Amino acid sequence: MRAIIVAGYEFRSTMRNPLVLVSIILLLAISVISAYGFTLNAFSSNQGQGTSLLSVFMTSLGGNAYEISSIFLILSVCLGVFSIVEERHGGTLGVLISKPVYRRDVILGKFIGLSGFLLMAISLVLAIRVSTALILHPMPAWSFTEIFARIASLGASLFLYCVVMLGISMMVGVLFKNIALAIALSATIVYVEWFTPLLAPLNILNPKILYLHYLWGRHDNNFIFSVSSPYLAWLSSVFPYFILLAAEAIIVLLIDCVLFSREEA
Repeated sequence: MRAIIVAGYEFRSTMRNPLVLVSIILLLAISVISAYGFTLNAFSSNQGQGTSLLSVFMTSLGGNAYEISSIFLILSVCLGVFSIVEERHGGTLGVLISKPVYRRDVILGKFIGLSGFLLMAISLVLAIRVSTALILHPMPAWSFTEIFARIASLGASLFLYCVVMLGISMMVGVLFKNIALAIALSATIVYVEWFTPLLAPLNILNPKILYLHYLWGRHDNNFIFSVSSPYLAWLSSVFPYFILLAAEAIIVLLIDCVLFSREEA
C-alpha cells in the first residue's frame, strides 16, 4: 500500500516534468509524420507493381519502430537515473525516506510509478500510430485481431525493454551519487554490446539484443509486421525472448530493492 502511494507521487511528478512532456509530444509527432512518410514511400516504390494494401498498411505501422524505441529507451534511462540521483541531491529523497515507509517501498513505488508512466506513453504513441495508418488508407482485408495482436505485442515488448533499462538506470543511481557519472554509466550500459566483443556469447542476455530478436527474429528474417508470416508462427519463434525480458525486469527490480534497502541513509 505504501509503495502505491509513492508510485502515485512519482507518476504525478513525472507528468508535470516539462522535459518529459516535450519528449512525449516529439514522439507523437514522429509517429504521425513517419507513418505518413512510410505510406507514401511504399506506394511510390511499388507503383505499377501491384502494391498490396496490406503491405502498405503494415509498413505504415512498423516503419520507424526502431527509432521510436530508441527515444523511449533514452527517456527510460533518464527517468531512472534522475528519479534517484536528482532527488537525492535536491533533498526530497531524504524527506521521503524519513517518513514511516520502508526503503524498499520507496524504490518499488518509484519503479511502479515510472513504469506506469512509460506504459501510458507507449500506449498513446502506438494508438496515434494506428489511428494515422487508418486515416491514410482503409483497413486492409486482414483480420483486425491479427493487426491488434501485433500492435499489442510490439507495445508489450517495448514496455518490458524500457522497464528493464529503467531498473538498471535506477540501480546505477543507487550505487553512484554523482549525477554526471551515473548518466555516463547508464549511457554506456545502453550500448554495452559495443564494448564487450569478448563477451559476445553473453549478448543473448543483453536487453537490447533480446528486444531486437523479438522484433525481427533470431536472424533478422521474421519481422513482427511481416505479412508473409502468420502471427502465431511469429509469436512461437520469438516468445522465449519475451520471457527472458520479463525475467530480467523482475530480477533487476529485486536487485534494486536489496541495494536501496542496504544503502546507508
